[in-house]
Amino acid sequence: MQQLRDGRELSYAEYGASSGRPVLYFHGLPTSRLDPLPFAEEYRAEGSRVVAPDRPGYGRSSPRRRWGLLDWVGDVVELADVLGIGRFAVLGYSSGGKYAAACAFSVPERLSAVGIVSGVGPASMPGFRDGLGKTDRLSMTLATRARPLALLYWRVATRMVVRRPDSFVAEFEKELSDPDRAVIADPSFRQFLVETAREALRDGPRGVVDDSAIQARDWGFALDRIGIHVRLWHGDADEVVPLSHSEHAAATIPDSDLTVFPGEGHLLAPRFPEIVRAISTLGPSAGSALETAG
Repeated sequence: MQQLRDGRELSYAEYGASSGRPVLYFHGLPTSRLDPLPFAEEYRAEGSRVVAPDRPGYGRSSPRRRWGLLDWVGDVVELADVLGIGRFAVLGYSSGGKYAAACAFSVPERLSAVGIVSGVGPASMPGFRDGLGKTDRLSMTLATRARPLALLYWRVATRMVVRRPDSFVAEFEKELSDPDRAVIADPSFRQFLVETAREALRDGPRGVVDDSAIQARDWGFALDRIGIHVRLWHGDADEVVPLSHSEHAAATIPDSDLTVFPGEGHLLAPRFPEIVRAISTLGPSAGSALETAG
């Protein structure tokens, strides 16, 4: 836990090698700083130091009034400074991808690499809502048009994940593609999903609702203004955030490359050790390319 200059508390967890190459990881929705836990030993073995903060209102982090996407960058830089980290990589997953993009736009001089996995694109992109999972679409609509209903919706989800976790996972499973259902069939992964969601919602739904509203609004910058290399990864069978979101980012960010995983969905957790290794050991490169991973 770190107290920020404005008095808010920012919770975070560290995984891997304490003196390793730093990677700041930005979780999805509704997950938390616990996301990297299953691969802590892999990160330690490969010499990566993964720092995972909870965004405002998630987990143990204090909520924040009237904040936007670019405001997150200040929290990230302050945390890095406190931890004695100069340059660092950022890695955003799913809804966390937009926060990695915000850092790439705002503080490229502090970044050694940028990675976005299964990332959601800006609301201004063509067909933004087409193919998005039902929960994301509903949560964004309520968060921007009927915030009290959004809070109620996520309070019900909170009670479900605490009291009826099997039902919570079953509802999530309805939105998944077949490859993702295969991933979530692992009992240990199902339990982990419940634990990270439960932690995200431990103090209520405000963080998730704020996140949904930020996702639905203008980001405050255009992807074509990002001046650092960005690496993107996405499964072509993703039915939560469709591949078109990463294709749009790859086509718009001047210096980027997109790796597509054929036959894989949104839950790319087994890929994270190789992705963290890639962004923690490789610096920016020139050019833009589309790759297909086997």
